Amino acid sequence: MNKNSSWETSVKPVVVLSVIALIVSLLLAMVNSFTAPIIEENQKAATLAAYVDVMPTVSSASDLEEVTDYTTENVTGVVKAEGKGTAYVSTTYNGVTYQCIVRCNIK
Repeated sequence: MNKNSSWETSVKPVVVLSVIALIVSLLLAMVNSFTAPIIEENQKAATLAAYVDVMPTVSSASDLEEVTDYTTENVTGVVKAEGKGTAYVSTTYNGVTYQCIVRCNIK
């Protein structure tokens, strides 16, 4: 087996595939950096729309204010509407994932 044959059959394909994988990984990371903020914004809008559906006294998502100073375990989001109530989203309970909205009429 000569040196050139070993390069052509074993090493070169590995190098070429590694370079292709590196380029595709970089492109995927670049696409992710552009789409991640848009996806996050769309998820937030969908969550706020769900809050509006559960809180009949709230007519639009712009009426809601996000609460960030809560410390309750397993609660992933809290919003309130001034004088119209508070809603909580809890996603985990006993290791099982749920998506539920609990409405509280706290004024």
